[in-house]
Amino acid sequence: MLRRPLMINASRYQHLAIAVGLGFILLGCQPKEAPVSVTETSTPPPKVQADSSKTALDWPGQYSGTLPCASCEGIKTIITLNANDQYVINATYLGSNTEPFSEKGEFSWNAAGNIIKLANGNQYLVGENRLLMLNNDAKQVTGDLASFYELKKLTP
Repeated sequence: MLRRPLMINASRYQHLAIAVGLGFILLGCQPKEAPVSVTETSTPPPKVQADSSKTALDWPGQYSGTLPCASCEGIKTIITLNANDQYVINATYLGSNTEPFSEKGEFSWNAAGNIIKLANGNQYLVGENRLLMLNNDAKQVTGDLASFYELKKLTP
């Protein structure tokens, strides 16, 4: 007598293999999702600005000093810088009959954020509790008179 269970077991494995094969075929026939296109934006990432006088110092306030003058004893100067980039200058020519004058305007920062330029063209280096008036080339004044181009902060 021959046993038939071997054939039945082989038949089961064949059915299982066919079922698994059909499963793979059906999975392969599923519609594929459309590829997502990635486009680069033209907007560059925001630049991280390093600390500068504009960002790191408490620069708004009043600054005072006596600037050199060729035709008088000096120019007593008070500059008020406001956080909205507005300024007021009050100046008095010492030893002169000239009336005190006042000027209001808007100032702008250079790209480095350490120099302001007033509407009248004067430029100042902004430092810790001080302003240094710069020469026409936007450079610090050097020499014996350098200290006379400094305005010290009056208000915290």
